Amino acid sequence: MSRIQKTLLNAKVNVLFYVLSVFVVFFTRKIFLDKLGVEFMGLTGTVGSILNFLNLAELGVSTAIGFALYKPLFDNDKKR
Repeated sequence: MSRIQKTLLNAKVNVLFYVLSVFVVFFTRKIFLDKLGVEFMGLTGTVGSILNFLNLAELGVSTAIGFALYKPLFDNDKKR
């Protein structure tokens, strides 16, 4: 199997699982609304939005910290 065939297979599988996850979310949302109530779903949505915002706010900070910490090792700077 060539690289292109593997790439195409990987893309197809990713699209399949994405479509399946979208359908699962639609069905589970309806079940959760019926069983748990609107207030609980609103609370979980708010918490999810806050976590997504914090994840976005972290964008690049960990990479910058890693670069700053490992630069002396890369430069073979024994003092730092």
